[in-house]
Amino acid sequence: TWTYRYDAAYIGTNGHTWADGMLHAWMYSGDAVTMDAALLLSNHLTTYIAPTFSRLGSHERTAGWSVRAILAFYRITGDRSYFNHAKRIVDIALSEQKFDKGGAWPHKLPGAHGGGHKNAYGNCPYLMGILSEMLRQYYRIDPRPEVKKSLIAVAGWLRSSHDKNVVGWSYGVSWDCKPYQKRASTGTNCLIVPGLLVGGRLEKNLENFEIGKNVIKQATEKGYRGNSKQLAIGIVYNAGTIDEFAAFIRENPEVGVYEGNSIK
Repeated sequence: TWTYRYDAAYIGTNGHTWADGMLHAWMYSGDAVTMDAALLLSNHLTTYIAPTFSRLGSHERTAGWSVRAILAFYRITGDRSYFNHAKRIVDIALSEQKFDKGGAWPHKLPGAHGGGHKNAYGNCPYLMGILSEMLRQYYRIDPRPEVKKSLIAVAGWLRSSHDKNVVGWSYGVSWDCKPYQKRASTGTNCLIVPGLLVGGRLEKNLENFEIGKNVIKQATEKGYRGNSKQLAIGIVYNAGTIDEFAAFIRENPEVGVYEGNSIK
């Protein structure tokens, strides 16, 4: 179970779940044991997670990382049933988005997320990053107008809640973009950038690109803490970040050029 009770997600049915690595390893090596392990995960996701998913809850990574993993199986196997499971979770998320309350998925925040503020109502930017990265990957398969609208809206909330003075986001932010913590939680910045970029690209809002560029520059200079979780998160989200920077520059060449490992 989760260390703390997080309403709909408190049973800890799914959290930090990444399937891409196992599937890519199988594609490169053909090792049956690797694929057997991956399929056990896919069975968990499609038997116990997707069919019982009923609402987003207050820990949005349960939806975000579940769909991301399920889509990895769909891309590798082409089995349409994986897409259908992912779509079910995505549609629930889309139905709960509050466009009149900042554009994200605000709710009463658990104590740690709300920085101790009573009745804190909003979202964690890093969880919105996880959710929007999931929607980014889903949109590439199913480019429905409502998914595009969702991506633009959540990216707008992330843009407005970004604190340029510290080049990052507070761990918890109110629905109208006021930080609940006194300092930014820069360790989670890299999870946020892909969703920020795709929404800005779809809306053609160049401010998103500048924020993303500055955030990644700061994160690169600061480096990662010496633990496997931080390193894994950085590696997992780097691909989406590079994808979106490249797409943004292709569609909006005035923002700069990509040379080697930097944007100029």
